[in-house]
Amino acid sequence: MTTIELLKQRLATITPPGIKTNHKVKINPEHGAEIANAYDDMEHAPNDPNVKASYDAFKSETKAQYDQLKKRWITNHQTR
Repeated sequence: MTTIELLKQRLATITPPGIKTNHKVKINPEHGAEIANAYDDMEHAPNDPNVKASYDAFKSETKAQYDQLKKRWITNHQTR
């Protein structure tokens, strides 16, 4: 199983029903600039409870992806 297949499998386990994950997004440079400007304007607040909760969720999901890939990689390479 490829890494992309593993990531798609992981995404399927965490994506709410009815949400499409295979659609393509058109790039809109103006919208991208608005987003970049919003980030520039945001206060740096790493100790804010909402910011901390967001980063904790991000870290948890990233670790879950890593653990699944590591498990699959070890399983796939031990059987060869």
